Amino acid sequence: MDDKLVLEYGQIMEIARLLQSQAEAMGDSNDQISNAILSLKDYWSASTAIKYEEQYDTVKPYLTNAVEMVLEMSEQLIQIANNFSNLDNDMAGQIN
Repeated sequence: MDDKLVLEYGQIMEIARLLQSQAEAMGDSNDQISNAILSLKDYWSASTAIKYEEQYDTVKPYLTNAVEMVLEMSEQLIQIANNFSNLDNDMAGQIN
């Protein structure tokens, strides 16, 4: 294991913001997909349409969990970047 730490908190913050915006886009996309699949029954009355909805219902929680996980990662990265930035500023303030 390497015994040094290099952290560019500005870059970490940018990645966190990117993850946040992409998670929000994923959530919007998931909603659109869900609405499209659920609307099939309005236009298609057949076993296949029901199977599409059932199949989607099995994966929908995983899609939701993926969005939540990426949002959580984003929040954690923001906290890490803020912690290191604050620590660096505090330490710099202690040096005369």
